[in-house]
Amino acid sequence: MTISASVIQIFKMLCFYRLKEKNDKRLDGLFERYGKFIARHPWKTVIVVCIIDIAFGVGIVKLKPESGIHQYVPTDSTASKDQTIVNSLFKMNTSVNFNIQSLSDLGQYGEVIIEMKNGGSILNFSHWNHLKDLYAYINNTSIDDNSGKTYFYQDLCAKTGGQCVVGGSFILENPFILDMNNSEIRYPSYNITTGQTLFLDRFIGNVKTAGGFISHAAAFKLRFNLQGESFDLSRKWEEKFVERMSSFTNSDMTVKYSHSNSLSEELSNNVSGDISVFSVTFTLMIVFACFALMGTNCVDNRYYLGLAGVLSTCLAILAAFGLVSLCGAKFVDIVGIMPFLILGRFK
Repeated sequence: MTISASVIQIFKMLCFYRLKEKNDKRLDGLFERYGKFIARHPWKTVIVVCIIDIAFGVGIVKLKPESGIHQYVPTDSTASKDQTIVNSLFKMNTSVNFNIQSLSDLGQYGEVIIEMKNGGSILNFSHWNHLKDLYAYINNTSIDDNSGKTYFYQDLCAKTGGQCVVGGSFILENPFILDMNNSEIRYPSYNITTGQTLFLDRFIGNVKTAGGFISHAAAFKLRFNLQGESFDLSRKWEEKFVERMSSFTNSDMTVKYSHSNSLSEELSNNVSGDISVFSVTFTLMIVFACFALMGTNCVDNRYYLGLAGVLSTCLAILAAFGLVSLCGAKFVDIVGIMPFLILGRFK
């Protein structure tokens, strides 16, 4: 029984070996004819290939970049499917009835964290005017749409009961100011005038207490929520918000800022930095390799062979990018490293 099984196994191996040999001969013959054709018509082949590559490469004019943390989520993952279900079942009009706890994602917003440069407590009445000025500065951030219409924060803010929802805006209300002046702000829960209880640890950082009241707070956070229904305008306002905050200065306060797309932008910037490093590294490698292969003997000189390999790789990448762009595929930042990986792999 064992001998019979061994014979069958050997027979199978011989069959696969013969099949492999036949396929190898066919492929060898195919590449032989291909090589002979190129050797007989070198310039025609180069010209035709370049024309084809350039024709496909023209599609790069339709290349559309895409960025965002959603790119790092697997396609058709359970998380993305569940989020779609939640969005379809629990719809919310953020321009009328906004509730941050009802969002299935982070929403759109501009956010600032304020600290005192001297290390003092942010909840000090002497600093109130600085907070008020910053609040007004952000509210006055405006953008224009394609028709020239101007939108301020009040026009694009997420609203509840007709009022803009700004996380932490209670710091500008008179009852809170009075309690702040009298050092009577309870922590972590605080009752505001509407009877609502706020958990201040969402807005106030590095808190020190005495008898249940705040004695020192190092940082305060304001979150300016935006409408999800006006996505493009809200995104444009976020960009303007970043532009204005980057030029904001105050002699007493340090202001740090972010928005809903900050993480995506930082990821893109990091990838762009990696692409620059890869570009320089592989360029130096290719230049060194080309010079190392140079020689005076035209027969043994492999310099032009290596150079042809680099050029053919570049043309192939150009054609591939153009073709997929014509097909509607979007360009993802991380793909920018691909050309240099290909060059490194085949060098």
